[in-house]
Amino acid sequence: MTVQQVADLMGLKKRSYERFEAGEGRLKVERIFRFAQVTDADPYALLASVKFGAPDFALSCIDNKLVMLTVLHTHELFNSKGKEIALLRPQAIVEALSAAFGVLEKELKQVRSVSRWLQGSGKFNDTDSE
Repeated sequence: MTVQQVADLMGLKKRSYERFEAGEGRLKVERIFRFAQVTDADPYALLASVKFGAPDFALSCIDNKLVMLTVLHTHELFNSKGKEIALLRPQAIVEALSAAFGVLEKELKQVRSVSRWLQGSGKFNDTDSE
């Protein structure tokens, strides 16, 4: 999309959108969520990328919505268990997330291996640790 198209979809003047995109002025959460909606981005990854100082993080989450899905699963847990989530021990949370992210790391390894094979590298090794 062009700058003007995104600005129009967000209900902003082109110059206001350009200032938003450049990170000028105060960061408004509502505006980030609107931007994510019109660009089909992950709003939580956008917020995290600002905190991390890593715009590439948000770009990496555009298609898979990694952070948004993590937040949504957390919300589902709260909807299911309510205030009881306060009883969760940090150690249990770390262990659960470590296990979940371990599964995601295995998925990345498989995807990289298949990608290299499809690109004709002659390698198809799902134990490759690259």
